[in-house]
Order: sequence, then C-alpha cells, then structure tokens
Amino acid sequence: MTKGEKVFNVVVSIAVILTGAGFGAFTGAAYSNGKLWWIGLIVGVAAAFPLAKFYLHQMAKAFAKDQKRMKTWFWGVFVAILCGLICTTITHGIMLALIYNPDESLLHQMDGFWLLFLSIGEAIGAGAGLIVGGICSLVYVLVIKGEHREIA
Repeated sequence: MTKGEKVFNVVVSIAVILTGAGFGAFTGAAYSNGKLWWIGLIVGVAAAFPLAKFYLHQMAKAFAKDQKRMKTWFWGVFVAILCGLICTTITHGIMLALIYNPDESLLHQMDGFWLLFLSIGEAIGAGAGLIVGGICSLVYVLVIKGEHREIA
C-alpha cells in the first residue's frame, strides 16, 4: 500500500464518519425534539465506521480487477449510495426503537407522517452517499489509480 493509498483511506474514513455523525445527530434531534441528538451521533459514527471500511475494501477490489476508471467510479458511487442507505436505515431504526412507546398512540396517529419522514431520511442518506462517494471515488480513480498507472 502506497503512501497515497494510506492517506486516501484515512481521509475517506474521516469523511464518512463525520457525515454519519452529522446526519445521525440531526436524525436524533429530529426524532426527540432535540433531546437525543447525542444518541443519533453515536449511532451514526458506529454505523459509518464499518461502512467506510466496506467502501474502501470494495474500491481496492475494483482496482485489483484492473477495471476502467469510469467503471470503478460508478462502482464506488453505487457502493457509497448503498452505504448511505444502510447507515440511514440503522440510525432511523434505532431512533424509532428508542422513542416507541406502545402505551402512547402517537406513532399510530401519524402513520403517514412517519413513512414520509423515513422516505425523506433515506433520500438524504442516499444523497450523502452520492456526494461523499462521488467525490471520494473521483479522487480514487484520478489520483490513486493514476499514481499506479504512472508507476507501471
């Protein structure tokens, strides 16, 4: 692993963890009127870290197959969107489990609202994956893959 790859791995991990933490805190605050933002932050970080490692593993596998740059970029973006959806689903699921109280009928009275809320959250998670993954995958194919092509 070259120095550029190591730096890339650290930068991607930090970017994904900060994105998961930020959106997780936002989700926690939205579910609890600002009271449980810190739980959302912890869940976002806990979900984002293994997903960052998964993304990096998938990019390394794509590079090992010696795919074309555009195919590698599309694959990286697809994996990042998938990771954004997974992280969002985990965060929303845990926050729903924390606020759910079977004695109160609030969730049942607002069935349509929760579906809309989850749908918007999933769209935001996919968008975050698209933006972060698009940028990171572009850097990967232009800098990291370009670095190896110059050596070869």
